[in-house]
Amino acid sequence: MRPQSKINGLFLGVLLPYIALVMFFAHSHHGRPLPTWLIYLGVACVVAIVVVSRRIVRSAKTKSTVGKDGSERQPVKAIWFVINASLIALSMWRGYVSLAPEQLRHVNPDAVLCSLILLGTPLFALGTVRYSVRVCSVDRLRRPSLDRNPVSWWYDPLQSLFITTCNIAAMAVGSLLRGLPSNSVAFWMIATYFCITFGLVIGQALVYRVYRARVVAAW
Repeated sequence: MRPQSKINGLFLGVLLPYIALVMFFAHSHHGRPLPTWLIYLGVACVVAIVVVSRRIVRSAKTKSTVGKDGSERQPVKAIWFVINASLIALSMWRGYVSLAPEQLRHVNPDAVLCSLILLGTPLFALGTVRYSVRVCSVDRLRRPSLDRNPVSWWYDPLQSLFITTCNIAAMAVGSLLRGLPSNSVAFWMIATYFCITFGLVIGQALVYRVYRARVVAAW
């Protein structure tokens, strides 16, 4: 099984049961605040995903002979790992905060916005990689990891797309920690986060299919 497939399976295997647990507690509490330990459990799930994903990527690197000459120094990798892990944790907190009543007064998401996002984000993912290949002359597309720069869109697009997807997914989970949506604005705000996440996942699946000949191992 490819590292990317293992990581995707890890996300589904950990996040989906956790989301189901959050929904169960939200339904049973009927609008009351969720237990504090449930928030800590969510953070622990994210940290576990990050740690295990890093081990999966490291294991794949040891088995691959591609890109050995371009390996980065371990201290730099460690710094980027801490940064990426922190961004994911902060994104979960940001998703939780964004569902506060005072925050929802300034937004008005709806079904039209969610539909546009769901249709537009796959095109955004494909367009980003196409620009990288055609304009920036990137010949090899490195598979993502958790220990590289997350914002090198034009020269390392798969990495940037992957970290962005992780952050938005964390925001979606964080928004669910507020419990079941109390009004239509809260519902569509949560739906917006999930539409962005699903759109980016679909877009990356298309990218790996269209540009599979250019994709190489992370190094």
